[in-house]
Amino acid sequence: MDAVVLLLKKYPHSEVCSEQMVYAIIALGETTHMVMEIIGLDREPVVATLHEYGIHVTVPIH
Repeated sequence: MDAVVLLLKKYPHSEVCSEQMVYAIIALGETTHMVMEIIGLDREPVVATLHEYGIHVTVPIH
């Protein structure tokens, strides 16, 4: 299995930006598993949006 790594990009917290992030991930055209670090409680809406689009997410717990 090959890994594709996207360069760091910040997406402001908004529904439109979350969708832009999802479309960038979907554009990879592969089954995707995303590992992301989100600081604070803001992670739940982002992870929920990614799951809605079928993107598997791992968020490390610190």
